[in-house]
Amino acid sequence: MKKAFILMAVIVGAGILWGLHARKEAQRDVCINNLRQIYAAMYATSLADKYPDGAVMPTAAFTKYLKREALPECPSGGKYIIPPVGKVPTCSFHGDLLKEGPQD
Repeated sequence: MKKAFILMAVIVGAGILWGLHARKEAQRDVCINNLRQIYAAMYATSLADKYPDGAVMPTAAFTKYLKREALPECPSGGKYIIPPVGKVPTCSFHGDLLKEGPQD
């Protein structure tokens, strides 16, 4: 009886750890997609409004291309750092997830 209880405790514990890991991975995936959307909106604005590489673009200039016309929120509580035109945005929690720009 004791062995069965210990086995069940181990199985439940492993399941909880796996669930926490899966949640963190899902939050990271959402963050990557948010960064891609921000990058795409910045790129579209830089083309439409002729911002040169290295220019500082106000957030209000590119949010018109985003859902709800606002910056998305990182599901882990991080803040998105908007770089100059030509650079990729980063997250204060997850860091530089896009590296060299969004992948297709």
